[in-house]
Amino acid sequence: MSTQFRFTGLRFWLLFFGCAAMIAGLGVIHHPVYQEWSVGRLTLTMLVTALPQHQLDDRWLYFTGLRLNEASRHAEAIPVLQQATRLDPNSTRIRVAWTEAQLAEGRLGEAFSQLKQFVGMHPRQAMAHLLLGRFYLSLKTESHSLEELEQATRLDPKLAEAWSALASARTQFLNNTSLAAEAAEKAYVLAPNDVENTLQLAYLKGLNGDGKARNLYEQVVKLVPDRADVLRQYADYLLQCGGTSDVHKAESMARRAVDKDPDAPLGQLSLGNSLLRTGRWQEAIPPLTRAAQLMHNKPEPALYLSNAYGGLKKIGEKNFWRREFIARQHYQSERQRLSTEISLRPRNRDLLEKMAFLSGTHGDVNDAVRYRSLATGKVQDSPEVLGSVAQNLIQSGFTLPALTLARRALETAPENPIATKVVRQATGLLSRTEHHDSEP
Repeated sequence: MSTQFRFTGLRFWLLFFGCAAMIAGLGVIHHPVYQEWSVGRLTLTMLVTALPQHQLDDRWLYFTGLRLNEASRHAEAIPVLQQATRLDPNSTRIRVAWTEAQLAEGRLGEAFSQLKQFVGMHPRQAMAHLLLGRFYLSLKTESHSLEELEQATRLDPKLAEAWSALASARTQFLNNTSLAAEAAEKAYVLAPNDVENTLQLAYLKGLNGDGKARNLYEQVVKLVPDRADVLRQYADYLLQCGGTSDVHKAESMARRAVDKDPDAPLGQLSLGNSLLRTGRWQEAIPPLTRAAQLMHNKPEPALYLSNAYGGLKKIGEKNFWRREFIARQHYQSERQRLSTEISLRPRNRDLLEKMAFLSGTHGDVNDAVRYRSLATGKVQDSPEVLGSVAQNLIQSGFTLPALTLARRALETAPENPIATKVVRQATGLLSRTEHHDSEP
């Protein structure tokens, strides 16, 4: 065989393998898994910059909307995710991200419409019912939430998320912690390393007096040692169910929780409570005062502060917080009374109006909006509901939330007279406050 022939053959095989490698490379580059990885690793800036060239790429649109949500730019995420849904109306993950953005912007009517559409398109898909059930759960709509979540678990008994959501619904609506724990147990068995499932089961077992709660809390603290809510919940468990020797460990957990998130009211409350349990009255006052400010309608911080000042023999402060405790307790009792009556007569407009007014008078914005919506038959993000609640809030001294709601109302109804008046009043009040604060 001549040298020229061998050289020609070698070139042929090199060319052949080179072409094969190039074809394989092109195949990898265009493979959906690679495409998913390559787009998913891009930063928000890169995604947004190139977005105009990818308006027909549902994957690109999804990751752009997802990153916008993560950056709390929900208003920008909504049209992006809406376009993604048009391109792929069957995608569960796009629906999840779109719903998150809509709820964050208070567009409840839009979220409800697209989730109902999704369930209509996929009546036998567990995830569709799970998404709608979670939506109802966020609105505290008892029967619909339980119905959708139970349907999700029937359609896919191995869907841990559905069991976890059902446990939350049973806790919230049925007040049956044993039944809720059964659902939470199934979620935990299906996903034993999931932090939320483990934390939920630990909480419910703690309520039921099950000693296994301690091991579950220890497990979840090892999984996420820096999460403030996990540390705080374990501290609460130790204070409620542990022995005398556990109080100092509870204090340590509560301190770590407050260090991680100083503005979390329950962390401050747990720290103050643990200090009270060891008779350190003066040390307990700062975290309890902060908790009372952050939990302006909850009676527990006021009661603990009354006890702390009593331990210090400061009678004036003790009596002040005792009166505050009674006032807050009265408010919660009145809420409970109305809530019970509403459960018996859920369509009684007078009761719903009373609950909306009571909530607004005490600055509970979400409940004020929800019950005003139920009373009027209008969606929660309608200008009529938002304007009415804003008026109630500003009359009760809650200027900033009133201004926020009024501005949202004017986005869809620029001529709404109530919202316009509230914006004018709130802006004037805030301007005078800033002027007063700037005076020497």
